[in-house]
Amino acid sequence: MSKVGEGPSLRNAYAVVHKGDKEVYVVDGGRAGDGSIYHVNLDNGDRTLVSGRERGSGPTTKVVRGFDIDSSGTIFVGDQATASILRVDPTSGERRLVSCSTFDSALGSGPTLENLTGMTVDRTTGTIYYTDYNVGAVVRVDLQSGDRELVSGADRGAGPTMKHPVNVATGSDGSIYVVDSLHATLFKIDPTTGDRVVVSGNGTGTGIELGTVLGLAIRSANALLVLSSTSVISVDAATGDRTVVSGADRGFGSKLSHPVNMALINADEVIVADHIPPALHRVNLSTGERQIVSSTPVDGIHFATDTAILPSGRIAVCDYGHQAIWGVDPTSGDRAIMSGKGRGKGPDLVHPFGVIVADKDSLVVLDRGTQSLIRVNCATGDRTVISSHSADAEVPFRNPFALTKRDNGDFLVFDNAQHALLNVTSSGCRSVLSSDAVGSGPSLRLVMAIHQLSDGKVLAVCRNSTLALINLENGDREPLSLSGATISSPVSTCKGTSPDTVFVAQFGHCDCAIVSIDLKEKKASLVTSANVASDPTVGSGAEMKIPLGCTLGEDGNLYYADAHYSSVVKVSLKNGRRCEVTSSTVGKTVSVI
Repeated sequence: MSKVGEGPSLRNAYAVVHKGDKEVYVVDGGRAGDGSIYHVNLDNGDRTLVSGRERGSGPTTKVVRGFDIDSSGTIFVGDQATASILRVDPTSGERRLVSCSTFDSALGSGPTLENLTGMTVDRTTGTIYYTDYNVGAVVRVDLQSGDRELVSGADRGAGPTMKHPVNVATGSDGSIYVVDSLHATLFKIDPTTGDRVVVSGNGTGTGIELGTVLGLAIRSANALLVLSSTSVISVDAATGDRTVVSGADRGFGSKLSHPVNMALINADEVIVADHIPPALHRVNLSTGERQIVSSTPVDGIHFATDTAILPSGRIAVCDYGHQAIWGVDPTSGDRAIMSGKGRGKGPDLVHPFGVIVADKDSLVVLDRGTQSLIRVNCATGDRTVISSHSADAEVPFRNPFALTKRDNGDFLVFDNAQHALLNVTSSGCRSVLSSDAVGSGPSLRLVMAIHQLSDGKVLAVCRNSTLALINLENGDREPLSLSGATISSPVSTCKGTSPDTVFVAQFGHCDCAIVSIDLKEKKASLVTSANVASDPTVGSGAEMKIPLGCTLGEDGNLYYADAHYSSVVKVSLKNGRRCEVTSSTVGKTVSVI
């Protein structure tokens, strides 16, 4: 991707709103962004900082998920990490709290801001609505008091239940529309009663499946627009019928790699924010044509999500952003594409998120975009599907999220849509080992990583801070309670320095750390940390923000991928010191490692 436009670089173009003629605002949001807001000129792509750490006073944002403006041009952002909604002055960049439910700076009463994932400002009434992913709800916010009121959810309104609402928009008649990622469904909600009806998806309407829904816009009273992971889809508001207006098989021009949000700028065009690599695409709704209007090219690894140590000693890095697997020299930091982006034959990697070593010659990649396990030849980069999604399969993949290898050579995959641990053979056959219907114990939700222990059980780490042991013989699930260091929002795990220990990486609202867990003593100890609220900081060196994919090297050091800094970091187990192995400033991109 070539550079388009001058000005500050975008790290993670996460959400976009229409400011006016030939102008939009874009926010560097999500976990990989820093919350900065930029003004973008659609004629030349130039970017100007509106508000962020270097401009404007007031509370700083951390993980922006909600973004919109009101009729006067005032900007509003919803910050998932700080459980807050802020008003931003577009002239000065000043930020002021509107509503917040954190303990130290609460503002407004009502439901707790659990997990804000989408937000809109009703331009007619000036009311803010946001979606809460954790509790499956839509909440109304009063701009004067900051009070929050449940509009629709499990405890209010009749109709089908929302599970994981991710975005929200309001129609000219005041109706609320919501897209739900778990059900791949578009809902219409009565703002007075909270009653819900399905507009499209989950059996309503014909045409392409909505798939992974992300963005939502109102084109007219009769036509809605839904952004999926691959396409812009038009939905007939009366029938629910779905038609692709731009995507892989419709329209030409720039590729939507990882689209996350969109804004309607006129009756015939939307601007789509693509966060990896960061770019804004102008999409013509009549022809499907796509054109990049502002972008920042990224050299090297862009969004590192997992690591594995190859028999040769090189580090394999899963790059969600570049849709590729890299090989990294641990000494020089030099890196080269092993598979993807033109290297290797076979199916393209779409959303590669996990990687493990299968044997001395190959890796196995978990691709969330294609819902498949893919074997990668380390020498040639060639890719072969081991097991993939099929809607009519006896045991389908619905949302495969975590991957590890069994002692017997099979693979284990945790599917978060089914709350199930699946066994996958080398020939691709799948079977359920543990689920809500198989085995006893608590249902496991938002499992981020799994690892088979020396006693044969599987450790599952959940984003809600639950750790559980799964018995593969009967599927039983047993919560694991620990003393010592705090476990908060864990995201990955790997083997420890002995059969009875494991490492767990975590990042949350106010902490970022890797801990060692002694399974015999049931005790957690800090290995390295940054900005930990309840424990002393351990280690120094490289910055640490989103540690993913930790793995233990043969050299006795721990390695992890930091998705925010697009880096691989080595951690000394002696003192917790962190040292970048490869990053934008360490090592260079070469053709072969």
